[in-house]
Amino acid sequence: MVFDVVRGFPFVVFAVATLFLTTKGEAQNRRALTPEERIFASAFRGKPADFVNDDGEARTINSSVIEDIFADADKRKKLSRLGFTVKHAIFHGYLNLGSVEVPVTLHWENCEFDDAVNFSSSHFSAPVFLTGSKFTNQAKKLTMNNARFDDLLDLNQVTVAGAAEFFQVKIAGNLFASDGAFTNGNANIRFDQADVKGAMFLGNAPDEDGLSFKPTTFAGSLSLADVKALELNLSEVTVKKTLDLRHANVQTVLDLNVGCFDRPGKLCLPGNVFLEGLSYEDLQPGAGDQLLALIDHAEDYSARSYTQLEQYYRTHAQPEPADDVFLRMKGKEREKLKFLPWLWSLILRGLVGYGRYPENALYYSFAFVVIGTLIFWRRENVVPRSQDDTPQTYNPFWYSFDLLTPFIDLHQADFWMPRQDWQFGRIYAHVHRILGWILVPIGIAAITGIIK
Repeated sequence: MVFDVVRGFPFVVFAVATLFLTTKGEAQNRRALTPEERIFASAFRGKPADFVNDDGEARTINSSVIEDIFADADKRKKLSRLGFTVKHAIFHGYLNLGSVEVPVTLHWENCEFDDAVNFSSSHFSAPVFLTGSKFTNQAKKLTMNNARFDDLLDLNQVTVAGAAEFFQVKIAGNLFASDGAFTNGNANIRFDQADVKGAMFLGNAPDEDGLSFKPTTFAGSLSLADVKALELNLSEVTVKKTLDLRHANVQTVLDLNVGCFDRPGKLCLPGNVFLEGLSYEDLQPGAGDQLLALIDHAEDYSARSYTQLEQYYRTHAQPEPADDVFLRMKGKEREKLKFLPWLWSLILRGLVGYGRYPENALYYSFAFVVIGTLIFWRRENVVPRSQDDTPQTYNPFWYSFDLLTPFIDLHQADFWMPRQDWQFGRIYAHVHRILGWILVPIGIAAITGIIK
């Protein structure tokens, strides 16, 4: 009996020691949570985690803490359905949330990020709010390439010091990006190939509570090339360098009054504009004039941009603005012509509006008939061409009319002519006839549609 107890003693000691070490390790692992981690614990319960300390200053937390939460599927399952809300936090270090699933509403409001932020290829099942957040590192990038949002994306009031990329981002709701500032003059903020099922609000836009936000400023360039969107609002958005809308497909253009919202009434269009291939189904009142201003401002002449806008006006029973767009296009085209083609184009513009106003030729012709009537009014200033001809009654109006019209013969110009010593009358008769050979054929060509 005693022997058995002694023999089993080493095993008892080993078991007790193991239990002691395990308990000690667990105690060490259950170290006291930092203040920041305790604040995060409230976010898991669906309550706002406000990182402002008692002195009113924002607390700093390592970005890896956020990565651990969203990269771990078990932790994501513990997130409250009320959402994950963080306010006034300063995230230190590179934040990489690429290719993660976020199942709840994300509120990161008035936060600050001092390094690169990556949301590329991530899937957000609920709304995402980055309202008022700042991305302060000029050398780093905010990236959301190929990210998918099943609801809205709110970038209102954000400040981005570096570059930002939203290539092929897919948003099932609206994109709000008003009242923001992209301050890097060398950066090209790119939304290329973005697919927004709702509206893109970069200009004046309300938020979900109906609050009004100002337009966004881009110190560099803004690219919306190949974007698809239900609506587009660039009301008074400031783009310092290049605005690229090539091949963008927008159902309804709400506002394209790109300018300086802080200086009302001042025209300050982007340094350059690319619009080739831009398509739209509807233009809100005033958007057509704004689009025409951008087309005129574009460095590369695009006849397609003009003709598309002209066709839009014609299909919407607005012939006058359609004609204006056409004439603006011809004016741009004329700038690239050499002297003789330029002169001929200018003549067609003045006489018949390139066929859009053929009645102008009639007005000009009637005016010259009247001028000729006044010049040849006095009978003593004209004489028969031949003294042997049978005398005819002289009428200054019909004489002027016959002299001007090359295809109508009233036998007035054949019988009468200015007297030999009236040099002005003889010279003007030649000018009058030449004008007729210009005005009448051009007027006929315009009326019949030959000139377009």
